[in-house]
Amino acid sequence: HLKFPWKAAFAPTATAAAPFTTTDGSMVSPNVMHQESTFAYVDDGQAQIVALPLAGGELTVLVALPHGDLATYEAALSAGSAALTVPARSADVVLSLPKFDFTSPSFSLGDALKAMKMTDAFDKSLADFTPMCPNPPDGARLFVSDVIQKATLAVQETGVEAAAATAVILGGTDAILEPTPMVVNRPFVVSIVDAPTGALLFLGHIDDPTVGGSP
Repeated sequence: HLKFPWKAAFAPTATAAAPFTTTDGSMVSPNVMHQESTFAYVDDGQAQIVALPLAGGELTVLVALPHGDLATYEAALSAGSAALTVPARSADVVLSLPKFDFTSPSFSLGDALKAMKMTDAFDKSLADFTPMCPNPPDGARLFVSDVIQKATLAVQETGVEAAAATAVILGGTDAILEPTPMVVNRPFVVSIVDAPTGALLFLGHIDDPTVGGSP
């Protein structure tokens, strides 16, 4: 869980409703924040990417606005993608960013963890959780039957609040002279990155900033 103010807050008086086009072409009118400042910024030809630092300078919110459709852009993302890396260069950016507050549905991480070679923990015959539970109930052999994830993220003028909860279920058995406009008025990718290490803390996308279960 984290709750941090922006390094430079958005002025609430500049927030106003503005049009936003969702993936299915619907038009909605979220409250949109506005700020002109020098941000870490890059346009790699695939998306505009801006980094919004949080107070303290270590955590950064990255917003990636694809030039094409969101699904195609997300399908090509990898650990080293520009959308997940704080840009090395800065620019004067005129940013328009919707406010949003969402809670994701619960989803299973079991298949993803197995694909990352975490397999023994899910195997009834190989899992060994005796250091955590030396005497399991009824002498059952403990193993992981599933891992459930749920996340929430709120972005507003003053800062960001984000939280993620994971339940592990055990079973028995370049310089730019002119300001660059970045109007986030269509689906986009948002992440929170630990700038010194590059560690990715949160990752999601916003299809409709007016809907709390959008990502």
